[in-house]
Amino acid sequence: MPKELYKPEEVAAFLKVSKFTVYELIKRGELPASKVGRGLRITSADLRAYLQGSRSIHREPLKLNAPDSHRLRFVTYVGSHDLSIEILREHLEERNKVYLTPTFTGSLDALFALYKGQTEIAGCHLLDDETGEYNVPFVKKFLPSQEVTVIQFVHRWQGLMVAKGNPKQFRDWVDLANPDIRMVNRQKGSGTRILLDYHLKQLNVDPSTIDGYDRVELTHTAVAAQVAQGSADVGIGIESAAHLLDLEFIPLAKERYDFVIRTKDYEKFAPLWDVLSKPDFWRDIHKLKGYDTAHMGKIIAQL
Repeated sequence: MPKELYKPEEVAAFLKVSKFTVYELIKRGELPASKVGRGLRITSADLRAYLQGSRSIHREPLKLNAPDSHRLRFVTYVGSHDLSIEILREHLEERNKVYLTPTFTGSLDALFALYKGQTEIAGCHLLDDETGEYNVPFVKKFLPSQEVTVIQFVHRWQGLMVAKGNPKQFRDWVDLANPDIRMVNRQKGSGTRILLDYHLKQLNVDPSTIDGYDRVELTHTAVAAQVAQGSADVGIGIESAAHLLDLEFIPLAKERYDFVIRTKDYEKFAPLWDVLSKPDFWRDIHKLKGYDTAHMGKIIAQL
């Protein structure tokens, strides 16, 4: 690429990623870009620096297994927060002596971590507002040059977490626009925030009119805690978090939470698929409330 300045589309073609991934790199400050005219441009020096700094991410595989054994021992997991992941971690360790190391973040961040080689499994629940489909459209956008497989984990209920008795009489998303309420939200890039924005758009509700829209927590349990403590009237989150903190829950959307892996790793994760097939694991998940495990382990797409 013997030029001094490159358009994001040119960098995307060179890196063999989508333009959405390049814009995300720019947004995060990992790939510097400057405004030139009406568009963004990346200098050749900044591109070289990015390539040098990310070489270990893009070209060296993660070394997670014990050096004296070929058996799977440790699995890195970056994904959207969900209480069922802790149940999965416990079952994997007890049944197969495989140790899952979860890091909870937004769903978009999870896909980005998989792209960068910072995790082996990404967990996400991203609703595409154009197709109404979960996860697959986002995987196509952010991981277009990688062979990946999308596997269903659970369906779960999202909705409004409120105090016992529902004193503010919440019934639907539109009630969040009531000036008499205080809300607590999830962070940008989380599947829950994307779900909320989708429904507010459908209802023509301006998010800036909602008291607490910009007040965010990073997990469902942290959102539930704000409601339980009385510092918020309503929180957006999953039923299991509301049940954990003895809150009332108004179910509004049933969504699909998926795992995304590199296709070449599918056989390596046999211990994980084994756990997903066990009735005792399903029973423990259902104890949390708000989950459907009917199609757990189903391959949704191979891209």
